[in-house]
Amino acid sequence: MVINITLRGIDKLERFLKKKSVEIERLTNKGVEEAGEFLKSEIQASIKGERAESRSVSTGEFLNSVEARNGVVSSDVPQAKFLEFGTRKVHERRHFRNSADRSKHKIKDILGDALKKL
Repeated sequence: MVINITLRGIDKLERFLKKKSVEIERLTNKGVEEAGEFLKSEIQASIKGERAESRSVSTGEFLNSVEARNGVVSSDVPQAKFLEFGTRKVHERRHFRNSADRSKHKIKDILGDALKKL
């Protein structure tokens, strides 16, 4: 016994899925960028003393060093790690970790809203 199955429109389906995958990637990237910028602004507010953590601004170098690229928020100034994690003489301020924790629901919403545009 032989059963033949013929699928029609596979090429159309492949084109549709390829188009959607490009759109999903574009919207995901846009959402990740928006979430990164949001987190950056929250970290900067924390550094300025506008959140629960102690203010960490003297020259503005640390505050202005915070950047967001491809959803990664970072600072490249040496004092960033000392302020974030503390030292024997400086209490930890946790600007990055606390801001990320406070922002996780908003970041989830930003990413979800980006994908709802499909």
